[in-house]
Amino acid sequence: MKTIRAYLRYLITVLLLLNLVHLAYGYEYENAGDRMKAESQRKVKGLQSRIGNTYWILPNDSISFYEEPKIGAKSFYVTKTEGITITDWISTSKHSPEDLSYYKVIFESGEVAFLEASTFSATHSRVYGYGRFILTEDPNEAKIMRDKKKMDIQKMIAASIGDKLPPGYKGNNIKNIYERLQQKIPTKGQFEKTEEYEKRVQGVKINEVYAFSVEDELKIEYSPDNENLEVDIRLLHIQNDDDFTNYLKNKFISVKESSVKATSYVASNAFGAKTVVRKFSGIIYGVYAVNSLREDPYWVVPVFLNLDVGLKVAEAKKHMNSLKVLLIGVPRLYGDPLKFAFKGKYLAKPTFDDPVEFSYGVRGLNVEIVEIWLYNFKTGNIVKKWEFY
Repeated sequence: MKTIRAYLRYLITVLLLLNLVHLAYGYEYENAGDRMKAESQRKVKGLQSRIGNTYWILPNDSISFYEEPKIGAKSFYVTKTEGITITDWISTSKHSPEDLSYYKVIFESGEVAFLEASTFSATHSRVYGYGRFILTEDPNEAKIMRDKKKMDIQKMIAASIGDKLPPGYKGNNIKNIYERLQQKIPTKGQFEKTEEYEKRVQGVKINEVYAFSVEDELKIEYSPDNENLEVDIRLLHIQNDDDFTNYLKNKFISVKESSVKATSYVASNAFGAKTVVRKFSGIIYGVYAVNSLREDPYWVVPVFLNLDVGLKVAEAKKHMNSLKVLLIGVPRLYGDPLKFAFKGKYLAKPTFDDPVEFSYGVRGLNVEIVEIWLYNFKTGNIVKKWEFY
């Protein structure tokens, strides 16, 4: 009898444990299922939020429009800039509605077509470059605005710089401009709501154009066979103390170095090999380009901004040893929090192949660079102008 009772107690214990395990795993599965469902609903809501939006599609052979919302349907590309309005979102998958879905669109001409919803995703835009062909504003109206903006800025350039430079032109003092723009952003009031403060900050504008002569060493090469001068402006990998998203963008141009110190020390690796490392430290004053300075920003993280100049041999000889670059731009609010000026760091670790260490503090200006001039520092003659409006 005792043996039977002990066996029954053991059996009940095992059954209780199995039930607890089942409940625990069932709870986890249920939670996982709920999370997946919630995530799917969030994606669907995001896709549906574009219904009613209007976009303009530039001519291209990358974005396909379909006659029906299904794989294998007859497709076509746009051959001229056309406006489309999204009128509906259609999913073709019951299990994962957000993965394979289409937007129903109507063209300005009245034609109806279907577009894969994934066309608007950040991943597809980055990998396939779709973002280059999809505009959120009428390109004709945008061109009018750009032309007006260009005219206004060129008037400021003419007023502050002129159309030619004097010999030995050094541009604006970036250190003084940095210190002045640091004070431009108002401090948040004790009883001021964040939304109110951000709105007040966004209202601060600077309608002035500045010109900074780049003192950083330029990489200049001339090909007499091609009669081409190539100028490379170094783009630094800097870290913004406030906004770490700027770290990988390589759009910071050093204008001036200050308080530079050069030291050296002996370093060794894990194998005991030793080398002398030269270390440079100080302050770099420069500009962070808030606008694009390259035609195709999707594929390459540049180390240099490359500028080409067609130049006859005689002209190249005349300018070669006196060339400097002038950055012309307008300060813009940028970053998180929004600022005209920011502090950061430029750090580069030494290697055995290149035993040089850099440890600089950065004092940067957020600037929309509108023009870059290549000029002869001795004479003031302008060799070439590039525009980035």
